[in-house]
Amino acid sequence: MSNRLLFLFLLLPALAIAQAGFTRQERTGYARFGFSTLGSSGFYTPLGTKISSARYRDFSSSFYAEYGITDDWTAMVNFPFLRNHRLDTTTPLTALGDATVGIRRRLLHGRTPVSVAVDFGLPTGDAQGLVTVRDTPDGEFRLPTGDGELNTRISLFASRLLQKSKILVSAGGGYNIRSRGFTDEFSYSVTASRRLFSRLSISGNLVGLEPARPADLSRSVGFGVGEGVALLAIGGEAQYRINNRYSLSGGYIKPLRGKNLLSGGNLLFGFGISF
Repeated sequence: MSNRLLFLFLLLPALAIAQAGFTRQERTGYARFGFSTLGSSGFYTPLGTKISSARYRDFSSSFYAEYGITDDWTAMVNFPFLRNHRLDTTTPLTALGDATVGIRRRLLHGRTPVSVAVDFGLPTGDAQGLVTVRDTPDGEFRLPTGDGELNTRISLFASRLLQKSKILVSAGGGYNIRSRGFTDEFSYSVTASRRLFSRLSISGNLVGLEPARPADLSRSVGFGVGEGVALLAIGGEAQYRINNRYSLSGGYIKPLRGKNLLSGGNLLFGFGISF
């Protein structure tokens, strides 16, 4: 499903929040509008071999939000409301991506909180993604923004505050139960954030995704969607807090290896609102 990739790549500046052991305080929240751009002339095949391909370009916009139902329960939503992508050899496609809704429950409190999350991936994207190949009569190609399946991911995260709360380290993993015959997946992440000044913080992220068993490669349907997607990616971001409510962020993430995945890196920008 494409939302697992969008969650990892488009939401990089929110990873320290979304994939942490903490929950929101009751009746408080955080929202973020994210924008990303990617250009790549390389592709990891479903077997993991990196090859050259026609140049691919993507511009995506997403909305992410969290809200504290109680001090221990937090609701979440991730909605990629616009994806515009194309190959240099095709016409462009503009469509929604797959959305995610979920809830997180804090299990342990203190300086090392632990939480469990359940996310539901909704098939709101374009699972067909048919585009026209330029200068080719009746030529068609698939650039889907979703894979048309409903899925459930169960995750466990833990965090630790260090050096008088200036450093936050979070780690966790999840299991994604997929439908329509797609192979289930494991995901994992490690995030380290440091507050440099009162308004500026930086973070580094390592994220991964692996099929739970050998994938059916005949069902791979497009770049980063469908069957057989795997990756290990590294990234970083900086966040500047304008005031107690608004913040700006910028980041970059790039796969170190992958399967059925573009090899280029993503530039990411975000505007956050606390409420």
